[in-house]
Amino acid sequence: MRIPPGARVYLTTAISLAAVGLATWLGMEAGAAVGYRPWWTGGAVAASVTAAGVPAYEQIRKERLRPALSRPRWTRPWRCR
Repeated sequence: MRIPPGARVYLTTAISLAAVGLATWLGMEAGAAVGYRPWWTGGAVAASVTAAGVPAYEQIRKERLRPALSRPRWTRPWRCR
């Protein structure tokens, strides 16, 4: 499924911000927990990894597309006429 570039920017930004907020909240809950609650810590780590992974995935995707887009138009296999 292809997502338009403009919508992709908003989608990845929203996912990253939600993950950062969730990681912050879960981290605060883990720190304030009276007993040991491994799911608070695990949830905070998972949300933090998600928050870091989404922008990294987008950067890798752009770097993979860059060589194909730098070639002249007539040499791109998907644009053959």
